[in-house]
Amino acid sequence: MLRRALKITHNFSVALVRPASYSFSPVQRMREENEELKRKRLFWQSRKRGITENDLLLGTFADQYLKDFTMEQMLAYDRIINSTVYDPTVTEWDLYYWFVEERPYPEDLIKDVELTAEYAQEKIDGVREMMEMIIEHSKNKKRDIIVQPKFNKAFV
Repeated sequence: MLRRALKITHNFSVALVRPASYSFSPVQRMREENEELKRKRLFWQSRKRGITENDLLLGTFADQYLKDFTMEQMLAYDRIINSTVYDPTVTEWDLYYWFVEERPYPEDLIKDVELTAEYAQEKIDGVREMMEMIIEHSKNKKRDIIVQPKFNKAFV
C-alpha cells in the first residue's frame, strides 16, 4: 500500500552525480575575500567538517598554523579543504584517507576529471606543500591526545 502511495517501482537506477557548477565560483570567492575574512572562514571550516576525524585533524592544524599563513598559503589550504566543492566525487573520507596516508592523494586533488567544475582547472600554487604539512601534522608524532581546541576569539 505504501509502495502504491509513493509510486515506488522495482526499477532501480544508478544515481548520477552532476558536475559541480556555481554562478559565483569558489575560486572567485577565494581570490576576492580579504585576508581577515578568509582566515575566519578557513578556521571555521576546519572545525566543522562533517566527520569527527577531519574536525580534529583540521581543527588542530588550523589552530596551530592558520594564524601565521600568508594569503598564498591560505589559498592552497582553501583548495585542499574544499576539494569536495571542486569534484563532487571527493568525500570527507577521501580527504581523511589522504591526510593519514591511507591512500595516495591525486596531484590535482581531482578524482573524476569529467565531473570536475570548470573553475577547478585553475592551478593554485603551494597545494602540494600544504598537503604535506597537513599529512605531517596528522602523524601526531608526539602521540598527543587530540581534542578540539577552544575557539580562538580572533577568528570568531
